[in-house]
Amino acid sequence: MSKFYCCLFLAFFLLVGAPLPGRAAGQDDLARHCPQADKYRQQRTFYLATLKEVVRAPQTPQEVKARFADLNAPEKGRRQAAIIALALAGNRDLFHQLLAAGEGAELTTYAEHYLRPDGSLCLDPQIEKAIIRHFHDPGLSAAFLFFFETNLYSSQAFFKTLTPLSFEADNPDRYGRLVKALCATRLPGLEQELLALGRAALPHDTPAQKRLMPEVHQALIAYFASQQSPVFSYFRAVLAAEPRSEEVAYLQKSYGATRLAIYQALSRYEGEESFALFLEQLAELGRQPWGPFYNKDLSQLLSHLQAHPLFGEKQEQVIPLLAQILATPSLPGQPGFKTPLEKAGAPEIYDRQIRSQVYELLAAMDSEAAGRLLLAELAAKGRGATGDHDQRLAAALLQALVSVPASAALDVGRLLELAPHFDGQGQQLRLAEVVSRHPTPGGLAFVLEQFALALGDEKEGAASPGHLQAQAFLFEQLLHFSAPRYLLQIRAELDAWFVAGRLPEKRYQQMSSILSERLGQGLPASLAQIGARKEEKQRQELAASHIRWRQEMAAELQSQGSPEGIAANIQTLASFGPDAKKAGYWLMRVGEPVLPQVHAALAEPAAPAALKMQLMVVLAEIGNPSSSPFLLKAAASEPDNQELLIELFLALAKLPPTPEAITFVGSSLEKESSQKIKMSALAYFASHRHEDGLEWARKFATPENPSGLRCVALYLAAMLGEEEVQEQLVTMLAEHKNSGEEHLLLRGLAEITRPEEFQEILAALGVSESEDVEQISNYVMFRAGSGRQKTELAEKLLAAQPPFYSEQAVDFLLAGREFAVLDKYLRIKGEHEMSLEMVLYVSAVAQRIFIESRRRGFSLAERDGKIIFRKED
Repeated sequence: MSKFYCCLFLAFFLLVGAPLPGRAAGQDDLARHCPQADKYRQQRTFYLATLKEVVRAPQTPQEVKARFADLNAPEKGRRQAAIIALALAGNRDLFHQLLAAGEGAELTTYAEHYLRPDGSLCLDPQIEKAIIRHFHDPGLSAAFLFFFETNLYSSQAFFKTLTPLSFEADNPDRYGRLVKALCATRLPGLEQELLALGRAALPHDTPAQKRLMPEVHQALIAYFASQQSPVFSYFRAVLAAEPRSEEVAYLQKSYGATRLAIYQALSRYEGEESFALFLEQLAELGRQPWGPFYNKDLSQLLSHLQAHPLFGEKQEQVIPLLAQILATPSLPGQPGFKTPLEKAGAPEIYDRQIRSQVYELLAAMDSEAAGRLLLAELAAKGRGATGDHDQRLAAALLQALVSVPASAALDVGRLLELAPHFDGQGQQLRLAEVVSRHPTPGGLAFVLEQFALALGDEKEGAASPGHLQAQAFLFEQLLHFSAPRYLLQIRAELDAWFVAGRLPEKRYQQMSSILSERLGQGLPASLAQIGARKEEKQRQELAASHIRWRQEMAAELQSQGSPEGIAANIQTLASFGPDAKKAGYWLMRVGEPVLPQVHAALAEPAAPAALKMQLMVVLAEIGNPSSSPFLLKAAASEPDNQELLIELFLALAKLPPTPEAITFVGSSLEKESSQKIKMSALAYFASHRHEDGLEWARKFATPENPSGLRCVALYLAAMLGEEEVQEQLVTMLAEHKNSGEEHLLLRGLAEITRPEEFQEILAALGVSESEDVEQISNYVMFRAGSGRQKTELAEKLLAAQPPFYSEQAVDFLLAGREFAVLDKYLRIKGEHEMSLEMVLYVSAVAQRIFIESRRRGFSLAERDGKIIFRKED
């Protein structure tokens, strides 16, 4: 037996012979020993790829009974799903059943998914006792270990059961799982025994030891961290046993995980010894060559060092070590660096990653020494920074300096000496941001100089977007100079630039107003007079522009509505070029006068199918019943064109139903047609709430049909008030199909449920929040609402994207003569008031109002800045 195995045997012998301290556990102890699982495990779900479904823990006795029945189901994977579901619920009866049958594989599945019914991480006491009794049963102990991948034990009897087990040379992986299971507890008083186990596992002399022991130590370290046990000598011993000098790649990664576990543990200790160990590691790493391996290690060390409770008061001890890191030569000139087989530029990337993290750490310190170190680094990297690498480092340094606290007394004079070494505007602006955080006269002069450069020589209104952005940014920095003497100087400079014509009046007035407010002074009288004249001029210009817009758009509408204009737009639509969308708009806007020519173009035998589809869209938007025969004839000319037929159903849905259209749609459902055709046909009946669709809804809502077709059928059934459709909708929603199907099912529920009932269903199904779901919820409240609330909800539905319910919203607002709500969307786009024709041209919401109003017999006209809705006879 090797020395390593003897040590392990001795350690286990000591553990068996050592007394285990015991103490009564109160409620606080239980809460500490058995914490709650995280929110993700508390959801108790698991996606089973075999069945392509989400397995959930049963909630009721009936569901539990059904899951037990599934244990004998013939379908492949159904037994596995039942075991997982009952394990997620922490069902104790199934555990005992599997244990009695000695089913090791099924017991493993149960263990992997087990969670105690109360949601705590500890095993059920009865299950834990059963594991202790049967732990040595052949074929079961391996399954038992899987419980402790995610759960904890809470009795010292379990500890006593595992500690006699020794290392097995022919099964070393099992030893690792044993140790992980041994550490899967929050029980106190086990530290000495576990520490002896850890020390026995320190030798890393054989390949098996090197492969296995990191996992053993990581489990032990996590336990010590959870108990905040001061085992720093053990941590040092582990770090020595798993050195950074290891050259085998997979062992480097494994040893790195051990060091990360130690860093995480150290960051939870409040004592000085843990901080000292951090500093030891930082000093060692600061002398290491940088590269893909040491970069990750150093990055993790710095992150956890900053999280240490003593970091704030001990940061002066860290700064010299960070200085040592920054003094490391840039790669690949670092002694001992081995060029990795990686893409070109990798050494510079590693160098930049570490330096940027050190910069951020220094910037977070409230220390003058940290600021000096950053300035020294900037001086070294900023001078002659012509290469991309140095330029990026200089940018990272300036970004870090922005975060340096004002109390750190940054040497602004030294910083400004470096300003000439930064060429780009971006770096100069960032430098201005830095100096503004530490106000000095020299810093103010520099920011004002940058502001003057951003003004350029341009006159009012001619500044480029880049200049405007720079001016806005620099003015924000100037406001950091909050002392009155600084604000007066800034205002004097703004006055001079305004008088010289370099600063436009509007921007000057905005900035001057802010400064005056901070100084507690009013605006100069002359400026107030200039502002009044400017406002009057703007009113006159706006009034003139409104007149011009109306004249131009009236002429444009007349031109587009002429026979020549209509023919030109149909021809443009047929070209499918960039102007086709504009042509379609004008055909829709002109309305019924275009019908003869559009009908003729649609009936043209040589017209391509793509043009016919676009013409169908135009006719649908106009919504005149006379278009129905032409639409049906166009579809009949190409009976095998699925896309054309689908567009036909969408167009017919916007027109009043006719017997011919209903017959045609019904015949499409009788034929052997595609799922998309059937879905579009059912959607037609749903749009008109036509009773002829009820038979088809019942036929296609059955489970043997594809899910997409079933969703549309159930939606149609809901629109027609079919009995028991609510239960079918909820059942299908619980299957968690794709979001499109989910939203269609919710829209069906929205037609037949009250607001409280709808929200209860959403909560029970765990439906994710989204803009579409919010819009459907608003519709449910709209259906049940009244008075002002219903009007407000109608406006929300009208402006929503996508517009599920714009038709119902406009219909309600028109019926209630709520013209003021509609008026603002027809006159104003964003912050600008426009003519009706201009708003229609640029606003999808305005187009929606116009189309739906015209469909309901209203004509719209503009008079004295208002929109007049007139009901046509």
